[in-house]
Amino acid sequence: MIEEQPVEPVGASFHQWVRKAAEFARRQPTQVLGAACAAGVLLNIVPAKVVARSVLGAASSLGRPALLALGVLKLFELACAKERINPGG
Repeated sequence: MIEEQPVEPVGASFHQWVRKAAEFARRQPTQVLGAACAAGVLLNIVPAKVVARSVLGAASSLGRPALLALGVLKLFELACAKERINPGG
């Protein structure tokens, strides 16, 4: 029989990612400071319209497939929940 692993909520994985980032910042402060400075310089060099246009372009091209994937995952989640409530039927 297949053992079910508990599903971790998305918020928990985000908080875990933030915790790992904070730990990395404590261990490597100079690398984090350098990356933050580089990101700041890049954002000041590149005009805001270019950044906004590229972000919106990526979001519009990836939006439909992402919504489709989320819909399929939700259907799968509902099917699994129904199977747990009424196994075999």
